Amino acid sequence: MNDLLSALLEVEPREPVRLLEELGELSARATDDEPVRRPHVTVHLKSGRDVTGVVLRVKHVGRAPVALLHLVGPGQASAFDVVHVPIEHVEAVTVHDVVAQGRPPESAPAAPGRLDFRRKVAAWETSLQGQLGVLISVDLPELHEADLEPLDALLRQLATVLSGLVADQLGRQALVAKVERVRFALGSLPSVALHQRVLVLTTVHAFPRRMTAAALSAAIEATL
Repeated sequence: MNDLLSALLEVEPREPVRLLEELGELSARATDDEPVRRPHVTVHLKSGRDVTGVVLRVKHVGRAPVALLHLVGPGQASAFDVVHVPIEHVEAVTVHDVVAQGRPPESAPAAPGRLDFRRKVAAWETSLQGQLGVLISVDLPELHEADLEPLDALLRQLATVLSGLVADQLGRQALVAKVERVRFALGSLPSVALHQRVLVLTTVHAFPRRMTAAALSAAIEATL
């Protein structure tokens, strides 16, 4: 199987309304200064008209959801043109360059090499031990080249999240009492679970489907 077909087969089918909602959530993440790619989409209406732009959000107006799109392309009156599209009028949605959509944004740090990543993990273990007074070790999966970027992104998020947790006395006590190891994993859905004092953190390759730092923090606190 070639790389293009493999990447395309990773795309999950979505109902138009859910797809537009997810793209609106991406725009919300961008307003929080999180680096994300926001794809251009063409919304195909039942009337036969096509609307191309970037989804800003989906909101229920009355009983029906309405998508707000920032129009792009030639023929716009200004750079601030938007269109309000009732979801019930949508026939289908084309996501342009869907493969690029799953990649990290250009502003994201480059993936480290295997050795460099292991050094980062070891340095973080040492730093956390200095804050907690006990060692919490990290279990890593087999490091394939394609896995290094998402795992490195997870490590950066975890370092930020646990820094805040350790600064709180109750959070620090819960972490020391309940967690002996952290296990990194890759899967089809991001998740956080605690099994026999092992905090299992699963991330995904597709950038838009990864947990935000806020979501990761909430999920970790919920397990503790």
